[in-house]
Amino acid sequence: MARTKKIVSKKKTAPKVERKTAPKKKVVARKKSVSLKDSLLKKLNSNPLLGAIIKIVVIVVGIILIIMVADYGVQYIRNERSVAVVNGKRISKAEWHRVLEKASGQAVAQSLINDSIVMLEAKKADIKVTKDEISKRVDEIKKDLGGEEAFNTAMKAANYQLKDLEDQVKMDLYYTKLISPTIKYTDDDVKAFFEQYSNVLFANETEALKEGEKLDYETFKEKTEEYYTAQMVGQEKQNWLLGKTEEYTIQDNSKETPVYKFFGTINQIIQNLGKK
Repeated sequence: MARTKKIVSKKKTAPKVERKTAPKKKVVARKKSVSLKDSLLKKLNSNPLLGAIIKIVVIVVGIILIIMVADYGVQYIRNERSVAVVNGKRISKAEWHRVLEKASGQAVAQSLINDSIVMLEAKKADIKVTKDEISKRVDEIKKDLGGEEAFNTAMKAANYQLKDLEDQVKMDLYYTKLISPTIKYTDDDVKAFFEQYSNVLFANETEALKEGEKLDYETFKEKTEEYYTAQMVGQEKQNWLLGKTEEYTIQDNSKETPVYKFFGTINQIIQNLGKK
């Protein structure tokens, strides 16, 4: 018999696979979060002087707030925040200002624009008005009105404060210094002005004259010239302002609400620089 070869199949063994172990996570201890309040308290506890200063500031601010609230309350009770009270109903100053702005806002705005032009022109010409000049003019007004008592009565009737009068006198002096050099006149013009208005310009002196007497022109010439110049400045003021207004770029928001335009501000700045 033929021998049969025993075939033995060799079993293939699977390759060894190395198991990778996940790296151990490091445990990081969380830092305890400190609030702003705790931080401030810690700083204050560590610095008593800083804490004392902050306490004083808080107390002072508190006192100021209490005074402001109390003052507002007193004003409200005394109707100082109202322009009038009708049968207990208050007419607020805000309403009053709104009506005033509507009625005369443009005129006031134009006056402020004019004053701004005058101040800019005075700066260009290096013209100044001193406190002494203003005080001297106010004293002259008091004298013309008949003394301190008559002056105070007139101021009260016009609802004018001394500061208001001084501001007006200041602007009048600026106008006079800027415009008077442009006015041409002769001595005959001043003399004719004196003869026509001397009894008004120098009323007290005229009353003191005896019958048939007249004021001497030479005695009052300098003062008459001041009055004459002031009158001429008043007549020329509007023409002078119109001429100067053309030299400035003016945006009057009281007449028309400004409209936003892209790059409008830059264009306005360029236009203003071009005027200079």
